[in-house]
Amino acid sequence: SGKPRDRCHRLADFALAAMEADEIAELGRLIDVASNCVGPCARAQALRTSDAPGAGMVLSSSAAAVLQHWPMARGHHVVRLVVETTQGHLQRHCDGGWLFLNFCLRVTLVLLGLRRSGLTGQFVSLSRTAALHGLALASAWMHEVLADEACPCRHKLSWSDLPSVLAVLRGPLCKPVALACSDDLRHLTVVILEAFLHVLPSSVDDDSKVESNLRYSWFGGLDISWSSVVHGLVLDTPAALAVDAPRHGGDSLLVLFHASLEQWLPGDSDALGMESYAVDTEFTRVTMDPSVLRQWELSQYQRLADAVVAAGIRVLACQKLVDPWLCDHLQHRGVTVLSRLSLRHVDHVQRMTGAVPIASLAALPERLGDVCGLVGRAELRTVCQRTYTVLHHAGQGPAAANATAVASSRAVARPCATLLVAAPDEPGLAELRRCVPQAVRCLQEAAISGAALHGGGRFEAHLAEALGERARRAGEAGGEADGSAAACGAAGAVADCLLEVAACLPADSKRRSALASSVSPSSGSFVAVRELAQRLKGCSGETSVVLDAQGPKVGALLGALDLAGILIRLGGVLDLVNHPIG
Repeated sequence: SGKPRDRCHRLADFALAAMEADEIAELGRLIDVASNCVGPCARAQALRTSDAPGAGMVLSSSAAAVLQHWPMARGHHVVRLVVETTQGHLQRHCDGGWLFLNFCLRVTLVLLGLRRSGLTGQFVSLSRTAALHGLALASAWMHEVLADEACPCRHKLSWSDLPSVLAVLRGPLCKPVALACSDDLRHLTVVILEAFLHVLPSSVDDDSKVESNLRYSWFGGLDISWSSVVHGLVLDTPAALAVDAPRHGGDSLLVLFHASLEQWLPGDSDALGMESYAVDTEFTRVTMDPSVLRQWELSQYQRLADAVVAAGIRVLACQKLVDPWLCDHLQHRGVTVLSRLSLRHVDHVQRMTGAVPIASLAALPERLGDVCGLVGRAELRTVCQRTYTVLHHAGQGPAAANATAVASSRAVARPCATLLVAAPDEPGLAELRRCVPQAVRCLQEAAISGAALHGGGRFEAHLAEALGERARRAGEAGGEADGSAAACGAAGAVADCLLEVAACLPADSKRRSALASSVSPSSGSFVAVRELAQRLKGCSGETSVVLDAQGPKVGALLGALDLAGILIRLGGVLDLVNHPIG
């Protein structure tokens, strides 16, 4: 009902009423942190884990670590909404957290008129309808650019091209706290790639994920160059190796117990594994030697050991304790005993060997060979004065006499590997705990899509150029089919914000300062977009340029626009002056 000029300023007035000045400043601080925590020249953030005296300190440039301990005031509901939404994006895609946060907040504050545009140096005056229409246009145009198969920033991933595959890993591993040395970065990328290729499903029909077949073991106090991959499982549980086990033996049969073998409990069955006995309480002066029950128990263990040896089983794994007599007896009869396996160990042993776990002594099969799996040699390895049990994957040596026949009828086994990751100090190891699984997830995303996007800001600059050109053409057309001129101006502001995000991503400080100088308020926005795009395209041959997985980056860009639209719509749904969020 007011004048058009008054309606344009109403959106900024709503934002000022909905958020206090300190909350708006906190959003600006998040933008600064997101801009400084990306790339090899990122600045690590030091955050306290709590306000309690003596609380620990987190030193990291990872979005997951920083946002987990980000201090939020009680009344900063918009900050909490943005931070928790970013964490939700990381839980789904495992990468692109800073891109999501940086792009979303820049677009939101610029369209709300609370932040100057980085290219024009002026505040944008828009109504809420024009801002939402501009976001819808930008999202639709972004989908068109992403659907273009001839996009110059889309790289067809070839697994025979080793530099391209390693470039996908270089992005999530650019953490200065842990990998400041280029040699360490290259060594770790090669190790991760080797483990990833080993655990890939053998067929297209296999829907198992790589993360399910890959385990991690973390070691502090060692150089990163010590990191390696084991084609099998590294278990931090005790093992009693067979006395006559060959040092370089072949494949063996494994039986897996998901029950305790510490004592033989009585039951109601006469089969192997359970016995029944009762004492008549009418005779009050009857005495019995305590060793009778133990002798009976040993006789049952003897029958079980005979059945294991007769089936040709060379490895017995148990989720709980194993009776010392049974362990020693099997060890001297050529059977390796693994006890006290955790639930995750049991799951990985089942995946790698294809064995069917025996859940109870009352459920022993008639033939143990029907539930056995196949495993390679077992050995003990000492790392940092601690002994680990290494179970190698089957197929790395000659098979046992009856192992081949069982292998054809056993359950489907999947390749498993263990990444041994080391770091010289605790902060570096904590950073690797976050970024190494993130790198594996990005590599899996790239394998599913078959393509990757150019990193280092190239894709963002190309996308900004495409959005800006479409906004200019739609504005010149007078807002016929694509909306009003104000909506096209909002879409152009989104393109400017995308270019500002791209300026945060160059690989070194010299390139960052050079690109930032090209984005000057005196130059036109679309001219600056083209200049920045050309600068980034000219560095495609450098080894510092990385390739980003398509899924996390696209999800971050589109999700940021969705959240920006939600933040702008809040004024039309809630009375934030009288009823704050929360």
